Amino acid sequence: MKTDTVDYHFKLANREVRFEVETQPRELNDAGTHPKWARLGFNQCSCCPLKESDCEYCPVAIRINEVMEAFADNQSIERVEVTVHTTERSYFEECDLQVGINSLLGLLMATSGCPVLKELGSMASFHIPFCSTRETLQRTVGSYLIKQYFKQLDGGVPDWELVHLKELYDT
Repeated sequence: MKTDTVDYHFKLANREVRFEVETQPRELNDAGTHPKWARLGFNQCSCCPLKESDCEYCPVAIRINEVMEAFADNQSIERVEVTVHTTERSYFEECDLQVGINSLLGLLMATSGCPVLKELGSMASFHIPFCSTRETLQRTVGSYLIKQYFKQLDGGVPDWELVHLKELYDT
């Protein structure tokens, strides 16, 4: 296993599905064939700074399409076994498919190259699947505050009030 990847292994009743996710944020690249719904202009987020002239497809849509196609014939409440391998450890959860997919989608979205979600990309190297809301809040705020500390050390103006983080979650 490469040090900059997270491996998701879904064991369903009749098959197994794997995803190897690079934890380093991607550069915008929409080369290839993608579904029409993934076009940037199809249903572009109101906060998205991308322009169709620069990027034909939404980087998040491109990234999550493979997951959608892999599980298109499955029910979200189907019970599965999900094993996640990171460089440091492995995690196992017997859960509904939707719980496993949710954990995977968070990682895929943060590393998709989306300019709005890139703020969360720094946490990808420390991905912890199946987090509760409280755990996610702790990791997100902690990571953000560490970033602000280093911004201050570099002479920048830190956001100790978490204004930008709140804006990110409001979008």
